[in-house]
Amino acid sequence: MPVPGYKQSKNPRKIAERRARPPWANLKLMREFYALAERCREAGVNVEVDHEVPLVHPFVCGLDCEFNYRLILAEDNSRKNNRFSV
Repeated sequence: MPVPGYKQSKNPRKIAERRARPPWANLKLMREFYALAERCREAGVNVEVDHEVPLVHPFVCGLDCEFNYRLILAEDNSRKNNRFSV
């Protein structure tokens, strides 16, 4: 449901995240992951927030919630891409 005065993203990645977010997700904690990543980058450590289980994958579908987040080095995240192994 669109929010009046709020522009919805047309970015496919953002749309996938929005669809994968359960109603019980803790948005405050999720924002804290991104804030911590920003503080690490300011300190010179290039980290990114990663979904452990990919949101879009042929075999699994992760959720966009705090339990599926982790901080990893940016180079490791780009190397991981969309792969998932059990």
